Amino acid sequence: MTAIEIKNYRSFSISNPVKMEIEEGITFILGPNNIGKSNLLKVFYELRKIVNTNTIRKDGNTNAVAITHSRFEQLVHQKSGVNYINLTISNGDKQNELKIWSTNQTSFRISGDSNSEGHLINKEEFGLVKNLFEKSMYVGCFRTPTFHSTASYFDIKIGTQFITEWNNWANGTIISKRTKIRDLISELKEIFDFNELEISVTTDNKNLIITTENGSFLLNELGGGIGHIILVLGNALISEPDFILIDEPENGLHPKMQQIFITALAAKAKLGLIATSHSIGLARSTADKIYSLVRNNSTNKIKLLPFGTDYSPSLTSSISEMSYSQFVELGGNHILIVEGRTDIKSFREILRKYNVEHHFIILDLGGSNMINLDSKEEIQEIMRLNAKSYSLIFDSEREAEDQELKQSFAQFKAMCEEIGFNVFATDWHSTDNYITQDAINLILGEHYPVLGHYESLESEERSNSNTKWPKNQNWKMFRAMTKNDLSGTGLDDFIKNKMIPNIDV
Repeated sequence: MTAIEIKNYRSFSISNPVKMEIEEGITFILGPNNIGKSNLLKVFYELRKIVNTNTIRKDGNTNAVAITHSRFEQLVHQKSGVNYINLTISNGDKQNELKIWSTNQTSFRISGDSNSEGHLINKEEFGLVKNLFEKSMYVGCFRTPTFHSTASYFDIKIGTQFITEWNNWANGTIISKRTKIRDLISELKEIFDFNELEISVTTDNKNLIITTENGSFLLNELGGGIGHIILVLGNALISEPDFILIDEPENGLHPKMQQIFITALAAKAKLGLIATSHSIGLARSTADKIYSLVRNNSTNKIKLLPFGTDYSPSLTSSISEMSYSQFVELGGNHILIVEGRTDIKSFREILRKYNVEHHFIILDLGGSNMINLDSKEEIQEIMRLNAKSYSLIFDSEREAEDQELKQSFAQFKAMCEEIGFNVFATDWHSTDNYITQDAINLILGEHYPVLGHYESLESEERSNSNTKWPKNQNWKMFRAMTKNDLSGTGLDDFIKNKMIPNIDV
């Protein structure tokens, strides 16, 4: 486990630090205004030049560096009386403490003897925190950028700086970069549901021309949401970050577009995306891990807790956390329930192949422990939403082609069908088994062989051979696949003949 504890930085005092675990995948941090959510992202941007491979460790557990920064007083907690920022970074059993303070003498120095020998921060000691400080892209809250100057908004290049970068990639000599820009344009065409989309650079290299079936427009003549998405996705493509940090991605976007934007952006990060948000519904529908930043009313202490610490999340609570209007706008009044949280994004990508993902709200059962008759009451509760259709897909866990569903699974399937659900138990062992070798090679590399139809990713053989991949990468692999990759499977038949016909009813 990799974690960082932050003391005496902005809203996090010496006596009330905040500790956050860092993981791959999509992480959301929820909380009210003015509690410090943005600070949890900004620390990796504002202290980036200090906490990087140029930082020298002096001895066993303590690392003390200096910072010359005109804004240091804005970064340090104003009422602590302590003139340094303290970061404690843990990776497994290794722990390092960094102290950062302001000085007018030097930008970097080791506490004590400036000639003492040390070594650079390394991956073994700092884990994913090293990636966050050294190769992340921070996206602040903005929607209507200016295109008439060369500038950056945090890590987002805007104006002519962005146009120049786009032009170099789109029209330069490197084939792989030109290909990636073409792929991005195809993705944007799908995101905005255009029949036609071309993006070119003006002759003065100061703007982009967006040509669709509706005409030809300069980028700043389009809606703020479109401009923002093109800018952010374009920057992410060009920056190729390990992590993307984004503040309130829901701002200014329709609920359906929020989901599409988050998944498209997360696909541009090599390791993960961390977002702050006010939208529980958006977090529930996209995130692998959700935290809440909360304040204790009696002690005024701030804590970062896993979402659901104070109650057990359920199918019905995930719907009640959205307004009814958001439910309709997000999913078009159809519900698909899948087995686990990582399956939500996977099945959204699968449904994209059939161009129907925008018709469905996708929720998770909470794991295979819910596949039994005891979950009947909770599943029945979903029917009160009066959706146009209800579908449920779960892993059959079959170990051979002619193997029947185990009794508890068969009873669960019959129960859900009696309630009114269209139900599909995977024709192979699990959702993992539909992923192709080409998709695995593209996202994970050639070290991981494709699963046999009835092979479990959780098998001892996979663990022993170090070929078990993280399930939170499944959605990226499904995103890289085509509809033809699913052709002829029972899953393909279920989507085409059970789910899609309900859309037009």
